Amino acid sequence: MKGVLTLTVLAALVAILAFGGYVVGSKGVSSGKQVTLIVSTLGKTSTEHFDIDGFTALDLLGSTHDVKTIADYIKCVDGICVSKEYAWSYYVNGKLVPRSASTYLVKRGDIIEFRFEKTWGG
Repeated sequence: MKGVLTLTVLAALVAILAFGGYVVGSKGVSSGKQVTLIVSTLGKTSTEHFDIDGFTALDLLGSTHDVKTIADYIKCVDGICVSKEYAWSYYVNGKLVPRSASTYLVKRGDIIEFRFEKTWGG
C-alpha cells in the first residue's frame, strides 16, 4: 500500500511540475535562483534545473528519474542499483548529507547531487 501511495504522490508531483510550468529544463532560462539536480553514475552525469522549492530531495530526484527505494533508502536510480561495492549518496551544496533524501526540503539556490559511488567497505 505504501508503494502505491508513493507512486501516486510522485505521479502527482510530475504532473504538477510538467503541466504547471515549474520545471525548467537545462536549456531553459528562469528568473531568480533555481534548484540544480545533478545525478552522477560511473562515467555519466546529468544536470537539470528546477524553478521550485519546498519538495524533498527524493521528490526532486523522482520527478525526472526512475527511483526505487526500500524504507527511504535509495536502491536504484534509472536501473543503476546498489551492490556490495557501490551505493547511492546525496550531497547538498557539496556536503554529504547523513540522513534520508526524503527528509531534506529543497531550497532555491541548492545544488542537490546524487552520486553512485564506492562504499566505505567496497
